[in-house]
Amino acid sequence: MPEFVLSAHRGRHPVDAARMALPDVAAARREAMRFAGELLIGDDDAFQGEEWTVTVANGSHLVLFSMHILWTAAPALGSPRGARPLYR
Repeated sequence: MPEFVLSAHRGRHPVDAARMALPDVAAARREAMRFAGELLIGDDDAFQGEEWTVTVANGSHLVLFSMHILWTAAPALGSPRGARPLYR
């Protein structure tokens, strides 16, 4: 089975990485979603406005695809960290 490398970054900061043997790219895509979910569940700091990126590469570190996750709070939740509202 081919090897894949999954890595997660929060902004520019590495969060976690894993190397695994999977049957194909479709399986790597599913594993990337599972990998991201496990990292994000229960991490309240994940919702601080920084983009998360999960990258999947082959065993030679050639990037095959990336998943980008960005949380955006709705205005109904109020202004984050003292930001001024756009409209009054």
